[in-house]
Amino acid sequence: SLIVERALPAEVRTRPPEPAPKRSRLSELIDRVARRNSSGVKIEGIEDMLVHYARCCSPVKGDPILGFVTRGRGLTVHRKDCTKVLELDPERRIQVSWDTSSSFSRSISLRVVTDDREGMLADLSGVFSKNSINISEANCKVLADGQAVNTFKCGISDIEQLRRIVKALEAVKGVHGVERARSQ
Repeated sequence: SLIVERALPAEVRTRPPEPAPKRSRLSELIDRVARRNSSGVKIEGIEDMLVHYARCCSPVKGDPILGFVTRGRGLTVHRKDCTKVLELDPERRIQVSWDTSSSFSRSISLRVVTDDREGMLADLSGVFSKNSINISEANCKVLADGQAVNTFKCGISDIEQLRRIVKALEAVKGVHGVERARSQ
């Protein structure tokens, strides 16, 4: 303390410390949940934070996305066109982008409406296999009108891979439509 007294003028030593600038509610929430683990998402001005992907829209790398800061759980990433995120508090929405340097697979669900025919499930699963996409769960339901609804939970790395698998599934004889479904 003797060195401080000699080095600093008296008026600087006796001045009360300046109060910290007022932080926004969003900044405080972000600080609370920030952490040092790669998530595949970049947040402007923040190293990294706990990231969850919304089940309602299952975003994959390449989708236009929007972040929503949750209380105590970190950041939830939604597709920009997700109706659920548009209903949430606009003050807690933040701009985020995909980290193009990271590579990871996201679990999504695809719903495939087909004719109810013998061998259809084998044909569909063969398309996933040929495209090196792992199916973690499958649910097939026959409808009364001679059609079937097949829902596949699978790992997708980016929007291009998703487009390829959708196009390949649509090319199977008897497939009427393929769409992303809400993950359970």
